[in-house]
Amino acid sequence: MKSIYILGLVATAFLIFWFLRGDWLPKAQYKKATIVVSGQEFRVDVANTAIQQAKGLGGEDALAQNEGMLFVFDSPTNRKFWMKDMLIPIDIIWIKDNQVVGVEHRVDPEINVPLYKKKRYPSPQRVNYVLEIASGRASALGIKKGTDVSIRFE
Repeated sequence: MKSIYILGLVATAFLIFWFLRGDWLPKAQYKKATIVVSGQEFRVDVANTAIQQAKGLGGEDALAQNEGMLFVFDSPTNRKFWMKDMLIPIDIIWIKDNQVVGVEHRVDPEINVPLYKKKRYPSPQRVNYVLEIASGRASALGIKKGTDVSIRFE
C-alpha cells in the first residue's frame, strides 16, 4: 500500500514538472506576430500566457536571423529574465509601448550552471514587451534605446 502511495506522489510530481516546463506545448499553439525594428522584419511566436512565458525559447536549439519570441504583458512592469533551459545565446530587447528602452547583448545560455546560480537580467524600466532574437542581431542592426518598434499581431 505504501509503495502505491509513493508511486502516486512520484507520478504527480512528474506531471506537474512536465506541465510547468511546457514541453507538451506544440509550437502551433503560439500566436504569431510580425515585428519591424531597425528596418528588419522578424516573424515571432507570441508568448502571452504564463505557461508560454515560463517556457520561452527553452529547449530550442536554433533561431533564424529573422525569427524570435515576443513576450506580451498586460501592463508595463519591471521584469527579470533568465536563461532557464536555454541552449542558444540570444539578444534580449526590452520594449515599452513601441520603443526600445534597453538591450541585453549576447546573453549566454549558461548551460552547465545550476538554476540557482543563473544570472538574472532585469529590465531597465517598466516594459510591456520583451523580444528575444538571435545573438548578435541587435548590434548588427543598430538596435538601441530609443529605436522605434512596430508590432502587427496576426
